[in-house]
Amino acid sequence: MLRAFAETTGQTAKEASAFQSPLCSLAVALLALLLTALLSAVPSKALADNGGNDPGASAELTATTQTFDPLHDPDYADSDLTPARPASFGFGLLSLDNDQQLVLDTIRQAVTTYNQVTFTVEGERQTRYGVKVKDFGMTVEDLNPILQQLWDDPELFYFPSTITFLSSGDEVWFLAYDYLFESTDQIDQARAQVEENAAQALTWVADNMSPVQKVQAMHDYLVRTCAYGDPDATHSHTAYGALVQRTPVCQGYALAYKLLLSRLGIGCVFVISDEMVHGWNLVQLDGVWYHVDVTWDDPLMGSSAENAQDQGFDAEVSHRYFLKSDAAFQNQLEHYGWVSDVEAPQDYEVYDYPVFNGPADPCWNGHSYGQWSQTAAPTCLAAGSKERTCQTCGKVQAQDVGALGHSWEDLPTVDVEPTCTEAGEKSVHCTRCSERKDMAPVPLAEHSYGQWSQTAAPTCLTAGSKERTCQTCGRVQTQDVGALGHAWASEATVDVEPTYDAEGSRSVHCTRCEAVKDVRSISALAKTDLGKCSVRISTTSYTYNGATRKPTVSVKLNGQTLSSDCYTVTYASGRKLVGTYAVTVTAKSGNVPVCGSAKLTFTIVPRTTYVTSLSAAKAGFTARWSKRVSQTSGYQIQYRMKGSSSTKTITVSGTSTTAKKVTKLRAKKRYYVKVRTYKTVSGKRYYSSWSSNKSVATK
Repeated sequence: MLRAFAETTGQTAKEASAFQSPLCSLAVALLALLLTALLSAVPSKALADNGGNDPGASAELTATTQTFDPLHDPDYADSDLTPARPASFGFGLLSLDNDQQLVLDTIRQAVTTYNQVTFTVEGERQTRYGVKVKDFGMTVEDLNPILQQLWDDPELFYFPSTITFLSSGDEVWFLAYDYLFESTDQIDQARAQVEENAAQALTWVADNMSPVQKVQAMHDYLVRTCAYGDPDATHSHTAYGALVQRTPVCQGYALAYKLLLSRLGIGCVFVISDEMVHGWNLVQLDGVWYHVDVTWDDPLMGSSAENAQDQGFDAEVSHRYFLKSDAAFQNQLEHYGWVSDVEAPQDYEVYDYPVFNGPADPCWNGHSYGQWSQTAAPTCLAAGSKERTCQTCGKVQAQDVGALGHSWEDLPTVDVEPTCTEAGEKSVHCTRCSERKDMAPVPLAEHSYGQWSQTAAPTCLTAGSKERTCQTCGRVQTQDVGALGHAWASEATVDVEPTYDAEGSRSVHCTRCEAVKDVRSISALAKTDLGKCSVRISTTSYTYNGATRKPTVSVKLNGQTLSSDCYTVTYASGRKLVGTYAVTVTAKSGNVPVCGSAKLTFTIVPRTTYVTSLSAAKAGFTARWSKRVSQTSGYQIQYRMKGSSSTKTITVSGTSTTAKKVTKLRAKKRYYVKVRTYKTVSGKRYYSSWSSNKSVATK
């Protein structure tokens, strides 16, 4: 349930609220319609002194007090009192541009630091909590989405939904408001209580919980610790009403839930239904959004008995409205009329709800043991032991390890190696201890020759020889090594490299001697036409300064930069005045990789100018700029309205005119203006770069 109230100058309308269930929706709608009809806004004249920040700059302002309520009767949304809100209001999904973000930061800073402003209303000087917004040039309509960001922030539970706007025409100069607490000391105390109780709530969460378990733990905490409260109570619509007073309505449940999940880094936004006069949450898990209605999961909400009471901390927590899809909420769970920028396409997968009813045991879902550590090693005949430690709570678990028994090898091991003169011995060993069985002799070994040693190296055409010696008895064995024959390379070798003006040669070489075969010539290298190369000049556009321009040239062939020795560069004459000029690159003859020529061009454009002043006029402005004479034929002025991407350009012929009045624009709008020069050469216009933007607000 959300609050709806309005305060006018000198008048206060009683807060209107109601709880809507399937049994009382009609009564709630009639009550909301009756109470919202009482809302009004009464303008009065005020003289602003800018809070002392701008002495002497006073203006007659209009003071209007309005209530921006995130949940209201549809007729109330269409009234003059409350501007219609965007469809995404209340979801924390509104995106602000840089200007809006600056205003939001300024107002948030004023709200959290208890800033005050001073102004005079009908001859009476007043000082109230508020913030100066004159410098931002915004209307009430402009400020509406920014203020909605504050009302959707559960941390600002002390910020009211009733705001007094002090405006000059449509432009708001000041915001003034009264906090929901009587003093800033009470606010500071309340903020500390919220922090303390939020920290207590988060003790129900353990680090090793999954995201869905954390989401359920905070849902169950609010259901167990809160009882549905009085909609007319000052704080029942806030996170303070849930976390401190423990008697929230639906808005208080939802904002407190959003605050707790934000502390856990889990996406959670506030969603409302004007038709139901009710609000709940959308929660994001693994990139998917789900509906959660903590209010309707409170045990009281399942009772239709008169004077039903909250069933208390130990009541069984309902999860009927927990992690559901759009379709389930609308078709089975009696929710309707919400507007959302996101979709909840599916119910959360089947989930066995654990019981959360207090601070989480770090090993609530089982111990997180580390690896087993051996404390006594088992042997073939004696038992051992091992232990492991829970990495969360430190519990040590011990376990016996039985004796291993002998582990006999599959094959016998030679214990004494035989030689070519003496027999050896072998047996089957245990792989873990020194025991052995099945001892048997090992026959005499073959001669234990060492490596072959070359005594005469073979060549491609002649044989060689080698010998080796027994390491035991010293017997020498000799053997011939046949001639190797030529070992021709698999590919030909380039013996003489070809150039761009001479042939080369290649042949197949023997890898062991100097013999060659298959000698063949290699054609001279082919040249590439400069037109197929990457030919660039250092600059393609210069700004006129009276000096002769000469850009440098670079040529790349297959990604490699060629030496300037490979070509010559010829420049067109002149190259001082505004216009287009040619640069011709011609290949040299001889041993160079290119041929032919290439032609490039560059331009010289006139000097730019700049806006010297902008003067506001009725539905227009006058622009003045710096005069340019040399190599200039005239000017162009370009302007656009703030918030629009559409531009308009005006051409001024001649150089003597340095001012232009632009009319038939929209009044009281900010326009951005820039200028540039141009020069006409042989029927073609050459433009300078645009100046930087300057802005002016029309009258």
